[in-house]
Amino acid sequence: MRYLPACVAAAAMTFVLAACHSSQPPPNLPAGTSAPAGQQGQQTGGDAVTGHVLWPDGHPAANAQVYWYLGGYSLDSSEPNASTSIPADGSYALDGCPCSPLVGYLVVPATDGAGPLDGGRDCWIILQADGTYSGITASPGSVIDWQAVDMPCSAGPFRSDPYTVQLTIQADESELANPGGDQTDTAGTWQAAEARTSGS
Repeated sequence: MRYLPACVAAAAMTFVLAACHSSQPPPNLPAGTSAPAGQQGQQTGGDAVTGHVLWPDGHPAANAQVYWYLGGYSLDSSEPNASTSIPADGSYALDGCPCSPLVGYLVVPATDGAGPLDGGRDCWIILQADGTYSGITASPGSVIDWQAVDMPCSAGPFRSDPYTVQLTIQADESELANPGGDQTDTAGTWQAAEARTSGS
């Protein structure tokens, strides 16, 4: 499986990573308390970073997980700094920031007994906000809306730099287009993953 090595941050980054760590999933934000789309970076006056997480088609990422990484995924920090279960309205609340650069991955866990491209593998899709997936500055009280990148599901995490993301998208698209070939890196389409989480 493809896990590209990431650049290791300076030792001072370790302290900042701890500031964004949450030992439990942050509480879910009540419906209707985040700013409308397009108002990223606004302040709510609270201590948590809040907003919504959406699929590429704009639907809430209900019943999915988000794994949050400060600085993106790397083999040296393979455990997420925090994780969030997304409720029906797509909202989230993330405590423990300031976090910079914050990177999120939408994750739909594998379904027991399913085929590798039909839910039998975890589905990983990187999130973007403010036009980037390479990291957002998240301060206490910020409202940041995230949307999953329009890409096939990857079977595992990958670095958030633009070069690696584009390579991952190309590899996953190539595997989906060639059903008789090597299909070790992809986990199917995001549309199928959304259908599994929505129950349709």
